[in-house]
Amino acid sequence: MSRKIVLGWLFVSLFSITNCADAGEKKTPDLKAFLNRNKKIWVYEASDTSNLQCIVDVQKSLSAEEVTFRRHYRRLSAYSYYDLKGKFVTSTVDQAEQSKKTYNKMEVSLYQTTPRKFSQETLLYLSNDEICGVFFVVDLTKDTPRSWYDIRLSDTSIASGPDQACLNFYDAKRQGTTSRKIYYPDCNKNPESSS
Repeated sequence: MSRKIVLGWLFVSLFSITNCADAGEKKTPDLKAFLNRNKKIWVYEASDTSNLQCIVDVQKSLSAEEVTFRRHYRRLSAYSYYDLKGKFVTSTVDQAEQSKKTYNKMEVSLYQTTPRKFSQETLLYLSNDEICGVFFVVDLTKDTPRSWYDIRLSDTSIASGPDQACLNFYDAKRQGTTSRKIYYPDCNKNPESSS
């Protein structure tokens, strides 16, 4: 009798451990969920070498297949922006994720009559509360593409900064490359970025 009880508890324990392991598995980060929750998204920190600061995306429209937005930035003391369109794609080979239309990447182009490629932006990590994301960015505006990682945060959480898990993921991905702050408290002084 006690042997059956022990075997029963062993089975229940193994089943619980298996379910907990499955629950902890990372799924493809959902870029549309991140964009749907956050209409204004700041770049907090990046491993790029440009001199841009105060980069913020202000969403104009979001559909099942694409997003249009205005990317504001500051270079030295001058503010400017790009009007952009991101077409959702997936970089996963998991058929289940593809069939659910879980997109983790967007092909970004300048939003104009003759679209020009601007960048490819892949969401690698999304926090459980969907307010912090780590992206891998490939800049397609030059003859030789360059790439970097960045941390993006919702407007509602930019003042407090990213959570530790988001920072840890970013640090692990950038693997010792130089990282620089993009967001500063005075970034909110740009009147255009509030629209």
